[in-house]
Amino acid sequence: AVVSTQSTGTLDPEVTVIQTDMPIGDQIKISDEARTLRKEKDAMELTAAVKAYLDQTYGVAWHVVVTRGEFWIQCNHRPERSFHFKLGDTGYSLWQTSDDC
Repeated sequence: AVVSTQSTGTLDPEVTVIQTDMPIGDQIKISDEARTLRKEKDAMELTAAVKAYLDQTYGVAWHVVVTRGEFWIQCNHRPERSFHFKLGDTGYSLWQTSDDC
């Protein structure tokens, strides 16, 4: 069973932060959700499911990239709404822009 790290206030040891501008509580919630979803979805479905979760939980205009291997990204984002991390062998790049983009 997946144990949430929300109660401890720390990220799961399997999560490696690449870059973030986001409160730790949101990082934990998002990485916990990604961990749960990756067990149920293929890569394309995972990307859509993570975006749907972010849009529903934090408001619209999220961008989601899920990749395996190296990647580079440059993006503009709303304050405290950017989180780039690895979970196992999968990289996640998530950021929110204003909803008029």
